[in-house]
Parts: sequence; structure tokens; C-alpha cells
Amino acid sequence: MTASTPPESTPGPIPSAQTPSSSSKRRNKKKRKKSSTSASDATPQTNDTTASLSNKQTNTTTTTTTILHSKLSLKKRLFLKKSAKQTPWYDTNELLETGRGLLLALKLFPSSPQLVLQSSMGLAMEDEHDQLEAALHRVALWRGRSDRGGRLSHAIDMTAGLAGILLMDAQRSTVSTSAVTVLSPTTSLYQLRNAYSTLLLRSVNGLADTYRHQKKSALLSVSHCCALAGLPLWIVDVRHDASHNELPSLGVCRIAALESLRFWRGRYWESLEERVWA
Repeated sequence: MTASTPPESTPGPIPSAQTPSSSSKRRNKKKRKKSSTSASDATPQTNDTTASLSNKQTNTTTTTTTILHSKLSLKKRLFLKKSAKQTPWYDTNELLETGRGLLLALKLFPSSPQLVLQSSMGLAMEDEHDQLEAALHRVALWRGRSDRGGRLSHAIDMTAGLAGILLMDAQRSTVSTSAVTVLSPTTSLYQLRNAYSTLLLRSVNGLADTYRHQKKSALLSVSHCCALAGLPLWIVDVRHDASHNELPSLGVCRIAALESLRFWRGRYWESLEERVWA
């Protein structure tokens, strides 16, 4: 019998040796996973910072968002967005409150001397005096803001100017118990008349310029424009005398300033309240 030879063992598959390139790839994958987890942990802080920045941007564009999210039609919303203008005051309530404070200057020179004594001795006049000064300071702040953006209208500028010169005149002349006016030497009479005349000149000329701009005609006279606006023509004559002749007297300037302030009250401030609260 022949001895059977054992079957030859076939060699198995040789295990593939790990190349250094494959091990480095695995290490890089682990590093990427760690970096991704660390970045995901840091994202809440970045999200908080971006949220704060977005809140600041939304606060600056409140007017645009209120217009876009209003219940108006799309055509009206686009028109309001294009026609919206930057203003130096915060909102309409601040504007109306400032106007009420400026118009308190009409009470500085009542018609009868008894009202002058009663108003100067009462506590209500002190509160109104503080309101008038606060309104003048607020308009001065608006003038500073208007240099950076948002134009201060002619009506507000003239109302504040007339109220300021009337307050200066009232502080210059103090009324004693015997109703005798004692003049203080801080401001001369000529300076006061000159300040009155300058404000009346700017008030009338600015009103005429607005009507010329609306009518698109530079040939309209100053008296014609003021007659269309409803301003008394004798104030135009006072403006003419202040420009080309001698300065008007203090009494004429004071009466013209009071009448001009009443004109701006009816033309601008009362119509503004009607449009807001109507």
C-alpha cells in the first residue's frame, strides 16, 4: 500500500498591512470630529452676539418695519416707505409737547397790566416758565441733530425763535408792585429791536419762499404770498421798514412778534394736532 500524502495546504489570504497613509487619514478624521464638536459648543455664544446686533439694527429701523407690517395696501406701504423722512424729534408726541411749551410765550405779555401782575406772582407761571425753557432747550437739541440728518421745518424754527425773543424781552423788563417797568442793563434796547426785526424778516421771507416753491413761480411778491397764507399785511410792512428804513419801535416789534406767533400756532401747530388726533 502506498502511503497517502497529505494534501498540500493552500496558503490563506495575506492580511493587508496598514499603510502609514491610511493611519494618518484616520487621525485627521478624529481631529475633524473634535474640531466640529468644539465649534458646535461655541456657536451659542456667536448666536447671542449676532442676535444682539440684529436687535440693534431692528431698533434703528422701527419706522420701516411698522410701515411694512401695517394693514395698508402694498401700494400705500411702498409710497410711505419712499416718502418717509428722518426727523430730529423722537415721535409726534414729543413734537406736540414741544409746540405746546413754545406757545406758552403768548402769555408773557397779556393785554392788561393786572394779568401781568397775577401771572408773575402765581406758581402756575413758574411751571409754565420752566416748560417754555425746556421746550427751547429741546429745539436747540433738534437743531444740533438736524445737521446730521433731518431738516428742522421753518414753522418750528420760527416758533422757537419768536418764543425765545419774547422770553428775553420778558426777562429784560421786570414789573414791580407799582406797575413801573425797570429796565435791566444786560441787553440794550437797540439789540432787542434788532433781534425782533431779524426774526420777523426771516419769518415773512420764509413763508413767501414756501408759497413760491409750491406755485413754482419766483415772480410772486412777498405781500401776495403772505395774503394767500393769511398773515396780516401790516406785519409785512413792519418787515419792509426793518429791511429798508429805521428799525421799528420796541412796542411795534413786540406786537408783531406776538401776532406772528399766533399765526404759526393756527397755521402749523393746531393743524398738526387735527391731523394727528382726527
